[in-house]
Amino acid sequence: MAFKMKFSGGTPFHFHGGDPGEHVNSSGEIDPQKLKYKTTETATNLAGQQVDTAGTATVTVPGQKVERFAQPGTPEYAEWEAAVKANPSIEDKYKDKEVNVTRKRKYSTESSSEPETMYDNPFKNFSYRRYKKDQNKRLTAAQQSGKQLSSRQIIDLAKDVYGDGWTKDPYMASWMQKNKLRYNPKGKQPKKSTQSENLGDYTYEVNE
Repeated sequence: MAFKMKFSGGTPFHFHGGDPGEHVNSSGEIDPQKLKYKTTETATNLAGQQVDTAGTATVTVPGQKVERFAQPGTPEYAEWEAAVKANPSIEDKYKDKEVNVTRKRKYSTESSSEPETMYDNPFKNFSYRRYKKDQNKRLTAAQQSGKQLSSRQIIDLAKDVYGDGWTKDPYMASWMQKNKLRYNPKGKQPKKSTQSENLGDYTYEVNE
């Protein structure tokens, strides 16, 4: 149901918690975005703050005014009384009624990992002069592993070429320092991740 309630003159709608004039737009229609809502649901954002995600507001709509020309004791008045007695809903439009407005919006978070950094293969143009014959074979394999490699791939190749003492090799130590990398012997190189949050727009529902 579209939220279009107008008032004009006299006593307009009564809003629980505020002046009706504060809750209308330039066309004189009630604007649900201007109502004062009681929070019913919240979510905790990334900063640890509580964010409203649902709430309710109540509007009291006065019944229509009617001028009754028929006076008590007249046949017309008796007819009116009989009609209301037979169908009490006739008078409903003349009675005040409360309208409840509900607003809701979605809050969500999303985690994403940054793309893994790739490095030029440090073994690609490396000299063979320092190595024994069996190491040269392993170095050749490392050189043929690709033009760009992840830090984990490079470390695995360094272990293969140098053995367990690869961290003490001056060339690899210099390469790690240059690229600001630290070796974690207990697991994989940590991946950087980021979190983002999304807060949707409010949707409104009017329940009469």
